[in-house]
Amino acid sequence: MISNQKGFSLLESLIALAVLSVGVLGLVKLQIYIDRKADYALNSLEALQLAENKLEFFRTRANVSGGTNTLYFDDPILAEGSYPVEDVEDIVVSGSTYTFKRSWIIEDKMKLSGASSADAKVITVDVQWNDHWGNSSNVALKTLFSRYSEFD
Repeated sequence: MISNQKGFSLLESLIALAVLSVGVLGLVKLQIYIDRKADYALNSLEALQLAENKLEFFRTRANVSGGTNTLYFDDPILAEGSYPVEDVEDIVVSGSTYTFKRSWIIEDKMKLSGASSADAKVITVDVQWNDHWGNSSNVALKTLFSRYSEFD
């Protein structure tokens, strides 16, 4: 017996709809994942810039001033263990305002016996922020500043 049926059966249509919906849900999940990663990339670049700016501030405080060989290594800003309770900056990133909290710790290293202050300081700058989803992230930079120049 030859069937003259044309079109799809109800079962075939339901299977096609299920396969299509699984594919669409996968694309939606991928879009959310990409959005989170892009948000993290923008914020981490901004946090990295804030941390680098603070390290540059410390570098200019510790370096030679006005062409003389007077180093500001004993500056109270570079005192061991100094850090602010909170250094908060509101930054607008791609239309959204994020609050970045920046903190730092300064440690004396390589202090020679009899010296009044250390010959090197380790500075760690940490920048934290929360994303749209309430996840906390941070970027930390750590560097060593020496009292002595490599060019002397």
